[in-house]
Amino acid sequence: MKPALKVNSLQLKIIAMCSMLLDHAAVALPFFRLPENEALYLIMRGIGRLAFPLYAFLLALGAEKTKSLTAYLLRLIMMALISEIPFDLMNYQKPFAWEGQNVFFTLSLGLLAIYIYRAARERWGDKPLAYSGLFFLPAAAGAAHLLNFDYGTDGIILIFGLYLWRTEYKQDKAFPFYLAAVMLLLWHQNPLQWLAFLAVPLMYFYNGDPAPKSLKPLFYLFYPLHLLLLAVIR
Repeated sequence: MKPALKVNSLQLKIIAMCSMLLDHAAVALPFFRLPENEALYLIMRGIGRLAFPLYAFLLALGAEKTKSLTAYLLRLIMMALISEIPFDLMNYQKPFAWEGQNVFFTLSLGLLAIYIYRAARERWGDKPLAYSGLFFLPAAAGAAHLLNFDYGTDGIILIFGLYLWRTEYKQDKAFPFYLAAVMLLLWHQNPLQWLAFLAVPLMYFYNGDPAPKSLKPLFYLFYPLHLLLLAVIR
């Protein structure tokens, strides 16, 4: 029996964008951190916990369906470079900061792990060597931690796990429980992270419909532009 609730890619992207905007506004603008606005601040940060799991899921979908994984990876790397100065300006009030790197670096490294894994699978099929690409995953997770990528090690694991489910374990009915267990890894980064579990039903009821290609530039550029806008307002 098919679920009555259905969510398409466009809706997922809009929800992710809005939740990310609320989260970053709460972080960037001192108004929301005033004692009298504590409840509003926590609500905005709580809603913001939906953003990264949804973007990780959308990345897994993109990796699954793209015609060129190489072109997809290059786009993410380009956006990571474009977004770094706005990210540093918003978070650290300076154009270059080593304290943290924007989430496009995390997404790029997660996609690189998928790229290497898929290349090994395509080369060796069902032979044992086909899984040699998995050895890159710990290296990617460690690099994300050492280089202070947003969401770090946990982000890489979540991205890769979602890709595996989409491509190799699509009929696994235990998906919500697996996803909940993986996202639990994110909890220690923020006590509000448990609210990321609210993203699980949105992913589970995804109906496979893609977002219009004409909107693709908007979804890419929204990230650096909203960071820059918040930095200017701050």
